[in-house]
Amino acid sequence: MIDIGISKKNYQEIAKLLNHLLANEYILYTKTWKFHWNVEGKHFGELHAFFDVQRKQLEEFIDEIAERIRALDIKSDGTLTEFIEKSSLVEHPAKNPDDLSMLQLLLKDHEQIIKNYVKIVSL
Repeated sequence: MIDIGISKKNYQEIAKLLNHLLANEYILYTKTWKFHWNVEGKHFGELHAFFDVQRKQLEEFIDEIAERIRALDIKSDGTLTEFIEKSSLVEHPAKNPDDLSMLQLLLKDHEQIIKNYVKIVSL
């Protein structure tokens, strides 16, 4: 293990927080996909493209988080069950909000993720 300035005793706690972040990001990724597929209304074109860009960025970030967990020599979560259990984000099954509500829901999720991320970087 290389020295990255984290004591080995803190690896488990950091991995736990990173797995929580991973779960939130994956739920957000899935929600963004759903909105990409189901957006309607006068903002369809712009939001359809926007959600696709967001999804691709989230996909890259998810991979980075999982690889950071593995760099601590700890297995990252990777199942939908684990993600749902560990996520603090709320899903909206069987609901398809209007285009502007989609943006509000995603913004709320991003804000929650940022708050959780601040906890990780303050360790």
